[in-house]
Amino acid sequence: MRRLSRRLRAGLIATVVLLVVAGGVVAWLARFPADVQPLAGTPFRLEVQDGVPAGEVAQLRDGLRAIDGYLDAEVGVDVPGPVQVRVSWSQGCGFLLGPTSVATAWVDGADFICLNAAHPRWRQAVSEDRRYPAYVAAHEHVHNLQAHLGCFRDGEDHEWQWLFEGMAEHLAYAALIQAGLATQQDADDHISRFGGLPEAGDELGDYERSSAAAADAYGLFQLGARVLAETSGPAAFADFCRAVAGGQPWRESFADSFGMSVEDLYDEVAARRRTLPTP
Repeated sequence: MRRLSRRLRAGLIATVVLLVVAGGVVAWLARFPADVQPLAGTPFRLEVQDGVPAGEVAQLRDGLRAIDGYLDAEVGVDVPGPVQVRVSWSQGCGFLLGPTSVATAWVDGADFICLNAAHPRWRQAVSEDRRYPAYVAAHEHVHNLQAHLGCFRDGEDHEWQWLFEGMAEHLAYAALIQAGLATQQDADDHISRFGGLPEAGDELGDYERSSAAAADAYGLFQLGARVLAETSGPAAFADFCRAVAGGQPWRESFADSFGMSVEDLYDEVAARRRTLPTP
C-alpha cells in the first residue's frame, strides 16, 4: 500500500511538473514583444513590434481614431473596448502564427485586431497607396463592431458575405473621408479597381455565401454597401446587425433595416456599376 502511494505521489508530482513546464513553453511561444502605445480617447491599445515603419504606425493611429469617431457619431454605436491592436513585424500575432503565414489582417471578437505589417500583400499595398494602413485598420474595426453587435460571421457561416465585407469597406472609407484622410475619388477608385466595374463579371448576388473569389470583389461589395448607406443612412447597418443577432432571417432583417428587398438592391447596384468611371 505504501509503495503504491509513493508511486501515485511520484506520478502526481511528475504530472504537475510537466504541466508547469508545458505552460511555460506555451507562454514563451505566445509572447508578443512589442511597444505598447495606448491611443488616448479611444478604446485602442496598440502593441507595435520593432521594424514597423513609423509612417505606417501614424497612419494606423489616424485610421483607428477616424473609425472610432465615425461609428460613434454616424452609426450610433460605441465599441467599448479595450481593443488590443497587435501590429506584427518579426513575429505573428498569435500562438504558432508567423507574420506572413496568415492574412494581412484579422480580428478575434470585438476586442482584438491583428495587423501583419510584414506580410507581402501589406508591403505591396503600402507601395501602391500610403493610406493603406489607415484603411485596413478602420476596416478591421468595423468587424469588431459586428462582433460587438452579435452579427459577426466567420468562414462557411456566411449567408451575406458581400454585406459583411461591404459594410467594413464602406464605413472605413466613409470614416477616412470625414476625417480628411481620403477623398471621395479615392473611394470611387477603390470600387473600380476591386471588382466594381461591369467587366469584372460576377454580380453582387453571387456573393451571398462564402467564396474564395470574394477577395477580388471587395470594391463591388463596397458599392453595394454605399447604395444602402445613401438610401437608409449608416445607422441602418447597426439595425441590420441587431436584427440578425436576434435570430431574424437575414433577408427579412435586410428589408426591415434598409427599406428595400435584397433583389431590389442587386438591381440598383447592377445599374450603378455601368456608371462607374474607369480609373
